[in-house]
Amino acid sequence: MRNFLTRLSVAVVGIPALLWIFHQGAMWLNILVVVLTLAACFEIWQAAQLRGIPVALWLLVLLALSLPVVVWPRGGDWWIIWAAAACVGSAAWVVWRRDPVTGALAALAHIAGAVWIGVGFGALIALRTLPAGDGFRWLMFLFANLWIGDTVAYLAGSRIGGPKLSPQISPRKTIAGAIAQLVASILIAVIYILAGWITAPAPLLLAAAFAIGVVGQIGDLFESVFKRAFGMKDFSSLIPGHGGVLDRFDSTLFAAPTLWILIRLWQY
Repeated sequence: MRNFLTRLSVAVVGIPALLWIFHQGAMWLNILVVVLTLAACFEIWQAAQLRGIPVALWLLVLLALSLPVVVWPRGGDWWIIWAAAACVGSAAWVVWRRDPVTGALAALAHIAGAVWIGVGFGALIALRTLPAGDGFRWLMFLFANLWIGDTVAYLAGSRIGGPKLSPQISPRKTIAGAIAQLVASILIAVIYILAGWITAPAPLLLAAAFAIGVVGQIGDLFESVFKRAFGMKDFSSLIPGHGGVLDRFDSTLFAAPTLWILIRLWQY
């Protein structure tokens, strides 16, 4: 009960603040993305230390913060330069390690962690600056799907029970909860279509809602794999009742880039 009240208190304060930042966009959203990126990089570095993997925090932060700059503003072939620099920098780090196994794991952690965090949080800025003028509404659509879908999945899973979705990774998640989340996502898309809250074709909204429902759950399970591998319950205790940044935004890091890609492919 105490944990529920803590989570509720954080939500009451955090959700309006987050929505205000999304509405303001520009500098405020950039600051939020930088702060979240720094916190997420620290959580990965902290987890790596538990397994003796020599991740360089400064290199991980540098790669994660620079990636959105070369990916989302349509920076042409700059992403190739970033990829080459990331590989060379990580390889150089491996060369200086005495243990080739932990050095190789560190190199992979630098590149994979930077892509996971940099692309995921950078997509929030990309969505907000969509040329159609619906950037804020798309962010609202994204988080309505993630937040409401996650709540519905929890309620359906606890009430209905049944077979587990992936018992070895996340024992609490059920197939019933996963289906309920997808249904909730589709219903949210229907509401947006009927209300006309986004100037986008109905098929795009339905496809986006379904994709968010699927990819968001994959992101949640992906983060759970890392926590089990490192023997952690949460990545940190930064957000009371919710764990760390990676615990709270695990689905977002997968769903936000997916939504942006769908919108750009549709070219509405």
